Amino acid sequence: MFCLLDNDTYDILPIRSYTRYTIARRKSLIVRIPEARLRKLMRTRKAKTQSDLIIALLAEEEERLHSHQVLRDTAGAVKPSEINDRLL
Repeated sequence: MFCLLDNDTYDILPIRSYTRYTIARRKSLIVRIPEARLRKLMRTRKAKTQSDLIIALLAEEEERLHSHQVLRDTAGAVKPSEINDRLL
């Protein structure tokens, strides 16, 4: 893709390739997962539908990310002398 500016021709494709596009909030995703792998995970997690499994996995991942953020926020807040290693 080329654009003319003051009689100069330059390539604007690299500019567009780094542009971030936001995904609509209601846009759905399609992923390819082997059915045997999906069914095995559904049995293990006792999920009745694929949607139930995906919702549970997303909730667990959000919880994990939140706990990691809390750990990062509180890192260094406790002095070594305040730690009671008998409880560990």
